Amino acid sequence: MVVVKKLQILTSVIMLLLCVCAGTLSAAQVNSDPAEWLAETEYLSSDRWTGDKENVSMVGRWPDGPCYGVVMDGAIGYLGNGGSMEIVDFTDPAVPVALGKVMVPGPVLGLDKSGDYVYVAAWTDGLRIIDVSNPALPIEVGSVATPQYSYDVTVAGGYAYMADYRNGVRVIDVSNPASPVEVGSILTDNRAHGIDSEGGYVYVADWSGGLRIIDVANPLTPVEAGFLATDDSAFHVDVVGNVAYVADQMGGLRIVDVTDKANPVELGFFDTDFYAWEVVAVGTLVYIADGMDGLVVIDVSDPAVPFEVASFDTPGTSSGIDYSNGTVYIADYSHGVRVIDVTTPATPAEIGEYECGDYSYGVAVSGNRLYVASRRDGLHILDFSLPDEPVLLGSCDTPGYGYRVAISGDLALMADNAIGLQIIDVNNPLSPQILSTVSTGGEARDVVVQGNYAYVAASYSGLVIVDFTNPAAPQVAGSLASDFYSYGIAVADTLVFIADGGGGLRIVNVATPSAPVELAILDTPGSAWGVDIQGSYAYVADNNNGLRIVDFSDPAAPVEVGSVNTVDSARDVVVASAFAYISDYNDGLRIIDISDSTAPYEYGFYDTGGRAMSATVAGDYIIVADDRNGVAVLGNVPIPVLISFFNADRRENGNDVCVSWAISYFENHAGFNLYRCSNDWGQQRVNDTLITGGTTYNYIDDNAPSCEFEYLLTEVADNGMEMPLNRASVAAVDYVPVFNLEGNFPNPFNPKTTISFTLPVQGRARLLVYDVKGRLVRQLLDSNLPAGGHSVDWNGRDAAGEEMASGVYLARLLSEGEIRENKMILIR
Repeated sequence: MVVVKKLQILTSVIMLLLCVCAGTLSAAQVNSDPAEWLAETEYLSSDRWTGDKENVSMVGRWPDGPCYGVVMDGAIGYLGNGGSMEIVDFTDPAVPVALGKVMVPGPVLGLDKSGDYVYVAAWTDGLRIIDVSNPALPIEVGSVATPQYSYDVTVAGGYAYMADYRNGVRVIDVSNPASPVEVGSILTDNRAHGIDSEGGYVYVADWSGGLRIIDVANPLTPVEAGFLATDDSAFHVDVVGNVAYVADQMGGLRIVDVTDKANPVELGFFDTDFYAWEVVAVGTLVYIADGMDGLVVIDVSDPAVPFEVASFDTPGTSSGIDYSNGTVYIADYSHGVRVIDVTTPATPAEIGEYECGDYSYGVAVSGNRLYVASRRDGLHILDFSLPDEPVLLGSCDTPGYGYRVAISGDLALMADNAIGLQIIDVNNPLSPQILSTVSTGGEARDVVVQGNYAYVAASYSGLVIVDFTNPAAPQVAGSLASDFYSYGIAVADTLVFIADGGGGLRIVNVATPSAPVELAILDTPGSAWGVDIQGSYAYVADNNNGLRIVDFSDPAAPVEVGSVNTVDSARDVVVASAFAYISDYNDGLRIIDISDSTAPYEYGFYDTGGRAMSATVAGDYIIVADDRNGVAVLGNVPIPVLISFFNADRRENGNDVCVSWAISYFENHAGFNLYRCSNDWGQQRVNDTLITGGTTYNYIDDNAPSCEFEYLLTEVADNGMEMPLNRASVAAVDYVPVFNLEGNFPNPFNPKTTISFTLPVQGRARLLVYDVKGRLVRQLLDSNLPAGGHSVDWNGRDAAGEEMASGVYLARLLSEGEIRENKMILIR
């Protein structure tokens, strides 16, 4: 049965790959368990490092994602949670306690601990070194960029040895963790995935290159001592004494005698049911993370005849494993860490779990809420009030794979793959609830909302139109089948635009939703995955053929007028003003200047570290769904008008409000509109005619209401397009001040920022700036101040007048026994 199962799996993978070559299936369809890692490693093409950027910078992240690796030190676990390393106390496995967490730029794939430091293999971001001496406040102290994809790391004798995919083993001197230096390297035969060290040797699981044994007696000049070809693809290795235990993917467990390094000999093997990802040996037992089959326990007391003692099916895909004191800890992808009691190896039992994140595929923003469509976890709702630090509020697990999400009032509509469209009540963000589900036939991949209609790109079912006037009982109003695979969708009035995979761009008239009419098909050169609309142009993310710009002035005869190639695979596109933002898979976000539709060019980029699946623009921020690396919030969005500041202050009479702003850069600019906004009355335009002028503006609103509300400033371009820029809150007339540190503006800043705060009563106030290590940089204020609002400037210099380096700083306000703190980001 095992042989038959393996042949079925292998046949399925081959057929899927053949379908991809033939153009009938996409790489994303293949990229699902069990062949997910295979697809990832075979089709990577990025040649940029995370953090490589131009004209855009990272503002903040929500890093939660799948768990690929875990390493234990007693009852304390160090694990990957997407793009973060998390420390968890498993003393009580039933109630694990989070101790601390630190973000790293890329997803955590492998870890090792030595002394007070955890060494992280962070994919394209090489080695990250984390000081964990204070588990509540882990701090990254050093890093080294390796040439390719860091899968695993082992530390011995003051050196970290990195399994770096096609660049073999990298040797890094970590005797000073704050200043690690690569001192040596050796190429292996194939692709280094797993690594372990023992007795002056490093053992490498080298994929189809089998087991490689590296002599590191002189770490500066490592030399291959011997190798052994394994049956399938060596992914991980654990060495105990003179025996190497190799997790050989479909080849299961291989047991190798390495006494003679030049001539290693296989003693025995055990063919597990699925994919052996990682292995840990304890005494006469070996524990294997066996992919979708969970935990497998093998007795190796007789290495020539190993046999299965027990197995335990975990809910996810077990990819990492460690053992401590009779307990096995499984890194189970999007199902976090599973804690399994193996004190009686024949009857393993789960005694605890620790939840991690999931793959982030889609994002949407509404007000100060950020909505994330997760592949397996459904919908996450985050507080986006502080874009530099989004905070999870609540989640709603859906039965399918969440791909995209759209917001309509208190409803979130999510394309949930094979399940269809989910309509979710998000009125209470702490506890969102599914109201209804609509079957779309094919896999729901994207959704947009206009009025009471949801337009769904539903793979082979094409376009599905859902009337959700009654969200508890939505109805399919109409549909239009596809001959290809509908991935993305956009709507403009009565026209729907479908990114239809190999079928290119389809334009459909939906003036009568029950009877949609196809007007035209434009065959793009690649595979259309995403589409967005601005004016009379459609912008198509055409996978390996980058961005295509289509003029649909005549919807029945669309014409491609411009294009630009991206570095990797354009999966989605969102357009704001003069720029198109491309989610370029392994190469992060690409920003394309489309001011001249016939000659677009790349204006900027940011390598996000994960795989950019989709993005949205909210004010001054670009939010990227970064797959297994969580969500990235990017700033310095290029817009036709750059606002230096925007304030709204009531005058002494309490009725008039002075709204002031300044611009430091503009192009294609006609003027501004100003709106009052409130949940009670919606949005009211203040100005009768367009506000125009120079670079500084002071507008007196002499009819402002006495209640609390917001002003919204919008920019109107020469072509008539209107885009929101900034918001400012105005307190009610009877406002009673409270002790608060409102933050600084701008943030990030260079070279100056303004820090605002409020005192409820007259008293002494001190405002100080600290660096992230808690060292005092400068005291900005120590004075007796009246109650009310105040502001102080900081020029990014310390007390001696020296410029501070780029980084995160803390503003700390102290008054009348109370303390408030906020983060500030200085970018030189």
